[in-house]
Amino acid sequence: MSFAEYLRTGGKAALTVIEYERRLRLWRAFLISKNMEMRKIARTDVLEYRDLLLKNKQSTRTVNAKLSTISQYYDYLVVIGEIDENPVPRGLHVRGKHPRIKRLSDEELHAILCWFDTLQPNLRAAWYALYGSGARIGEITKLKHSDIKVSGGAVYVDIKDAKWGSDRLVPIVNQKAAKVVYDYWAAEKISDKPLFHISKRTLQSYATAFSEETGIHFWGHLLRHTFAARLLEQGVRMTEIQYLLGHKTLSMTAHYTESALLDVTHLAPTVFQERGSGGDAPTATGLLLGPKAQ
Repeated sequence: MSFAEYLRTGGKAALTVIEYERRLRLWRAFLISKNMEMRKIARTDVLEYRDLLLKNKQSTRTVNAKLSTISQYYDYLVVIGEIDENPVPRGLHVRGKHPRIKRLSDEELHAILCWFDTLQPNLRAAWYALYGSGARIGEITKLKHSDIKVSGGAVYVDIKDAKWGSDRLVPIVNQKAAKVVYDYWAAEKISDKPLFHISKRTLQSYATAFSEETGIHFWGHLLRHTFAARLLEQGVRMTEIQYLLGHKTLSMTAHYTESALLDVTHLAPTVFQERGSGGDAPTATGLLLGPKAQ
């Protein structure tokens, strides 16, 4: 049984397995630079690798993901009988907070949507699919013609082999985005090739070029954060946003929605009675009531 088969047996999605294998190649390259074999490492080697990643300014999230992959690889070696115990120390993960990512302002978003409308049809439809569904770039670029579903006039995206096993059928919640994607999909010939005929890397390069040209700080994944924050602003429940994004935990969804611009003034009670009902003396009415006056 290979490491990839071990991961798939454990329920890892196809894209996750590919990412784990990529991280493992980086670990192997580190060991080769030290003339060491994969199966003959000490705990200090893992600590040295962690410190090197941090020295290279990699985020705590990235470092922890790489350490987790290494640990699971040695768990795999234990399972297949290649080694007796996992050499990766417990408690190795780095503590740190996720950086706060500010959602696009309404003005920035308007400029970006206008830019979408200047692009060639496949690029325009791909970007609107991202904007209207909150999906990851990799999930959108691998969509096929059969992954777009139309029901009751609504357009849905059928996402398969997603990160964390988060396969899901999600609606395109913005009307214009749904219309753009539908018109493009309806005009495309049915085939097993990617619907938008574009790679993840190429789509991201367009975002970088737009950002450099306009000065608007924009990258593809920022649409996902903006999508989540705006839904919360509109009163959509957090559990629904979690499903749409394909998150494993609500805490991750909370991270994506933390820049939402919420108006809570409707929750604030007045401390004055209405005119004509006894003056401007404070009243006990409101959302939160204190102890009853004696």
